Amino acid sequence: MKGLSTLRKIDAVGRIVIPIELRKLLDIGKDDEVEIILEDDHIEIKKYKESNEWLITGEITP
Repeated sequence: MKGLSTLRKIDAVGRIVIPIELRKLLDIGKDDEVEIILEDDHIEIKKYKESNEWLITGEITP
């Protein structure tokens, strides 16, 4: 999903608010975990999804 942009200020303790429109689009709700990834010269924030998939077999375990 490219092409969306918004401007937010960082508060005194380093927090930013993810706009509700983006949270709805990405199905991020209260108490959901997000993953923060540093990629070269930018930060990527995405909803965290636990993966229990085995790399060799591709099986998903509970």
